[in-house]
Amino acid sequence: MNLLCHMRRSATLRQSKYLFDIHTSFIQNCIMTQNTISPVIGLITMGTSASVETYFHRHIPPHVEVATTRVAFEEVSYLGLLSMVAQLPAAARLLLSARPRVFAIPSMTGSCIKGNEIINVIQQHTGIPTVVPSLEFVNALHALNAPRIALVSIFSVELNILEKLFFATHGIDVRHIIRIEEQIGSEPSQLVPIDYGMYLDIIAGQMPDEAEAVVVDHPLFVLEEEQRRVYAERLGRPILSTNEILLDAALRRMETGA
Repeated sequence: MNLLCHMRRSATLRQSKYLFDIHTSFIQNCIMTQNTISPVIGLITMGTSASVETYFHRHIPPHVEVATTRVAFEEVSYLGLLSMVAQLPAAARLLLSARPRVFAIPSMTGSCIKGNEIINVIQQHTGIPTVVPSLEFVNALHALNAPRIALVSIFSVELNILEKLFFATHGIDVRHIIRIEEQIGSEPSQLVPIDYGMYLDIIAGQMPDEAEAVVVDHPLFVLEEEQRRVYAERLGRPILSTNEILLDAALRRMETGA
C-alpha cells in the first residue's frame, strides 16, 4: 500500500513538473522576445460558450494573445460532431488576419473521431501548426508514464465508446468510464455550473485501483490551484482536463515552431 501511494504521489509530482516546465520555458522565451510582435493563439471554439476562451485569457503567459472565432455545434451526437468538424477549415481562414502561430481546437470527442484529419486539413489550408486535445492527452499520458486511465465524461455511451477506441489505438487503456449525468441542451455549452465537490465524490467513489491518471472530458471543467490540491490529495493521481492540456500544447508548439 505504501508503495502504491508513493507511485501515485510521484505521478502527481511528474504532472506538476510536466506542466510547470512548459509554462516556464515559454515565459522565458516571451521575456527574451518581448520587443517583438506578441505571439497569437488562434482559438476555434464550439457553440456559444465563452468558457474556453475565458480560461485561455486567464492562464496565458505575458505577451501572448488569443484570437477567437466560433463554429456552430447544433447537436451533441456523432453526426453533430462531424458537421462541426467540417466547419473548422473555414473558421481557421477567418483568423489568418490575426497571424496566429498555432491553432487550438478544443473539441475532445471531435478530435478523437477526426483528430489527424482536423490537423492535416487546417495545416494544408493555412500552413499553421494545429493542436487538438485527444492527441495531446495521449502525449501527456505517455510523458507521465500513465497508460491506464479513468475517463470522466458527461456525454453519451456512443461517444464514450469512440473515445475509448481512440485511446486504445494509441496505447492507452481506459479501465473505467465514470459517467456523470448532466442536463445537456442542444450544445455542450448549455450546462449548469460544475459542483466540484460532487464531481470529486463521484470520481473517487468509482476510481479503479489500477488507473494511473484521470482524464476529464467536460468543456467547462477547470481546476484552480486549491481545487487541484484537494483533488490530488484525495485521488492520489494526476488529473488532466481538456482546456489545461490544450493550452499547454499550444504554448509548447508556439515555442518550438513545429
